[in-house]
Amino acid sequence: MAVMVDLNRRVFGSFSFKDVYGETPPLSEIRHKLESEFDSAVGCLGEKNRTQLEFLLEEQTRIKRELDVRAGSMALPQDKLTVFTDIVSRYVGAIRAALEKTK
Repeated sequence: MAVMVDLNRRVFGSFSFKDVYGETPPLSEIRHKLESEFDSAVGCLGEKNRTQLEFLLEEQTRIKRELDVRAGSMALPQDKLTVFTDIVSRYVGAIRAALEKTK
C-alpha cells in the first residue's frame, strides 16, 4: 500500500519533500544552504522552551520516518535522500540534547 506524501510539506528549513524527492534542485546546488540552515536551526534551539522542543522533536521524528520509508526506492535520488536523512537525524539528536538541558 502506497502512502501519499504532501510534497509541499517542509522537511527541514526552507526545503520541502519536493526538494528531496525531485530531480531539481540538484544536491550540488543545495548542499551548502542545507548545512547553513542546519547550523542556524541548531543555534536557535537554546531559545526554545521545553514544550516547543518536544513538539519539534515529534515533528522531526515523523519526518525522519517518512524519509526512512522511502530509502532505497530506485525512483528517488538516493544522494539527496541520504543527505536529508542525515541532516534530520543530526537535528533530532541536537533537539534531544537541548531537551536534556531543560531538565
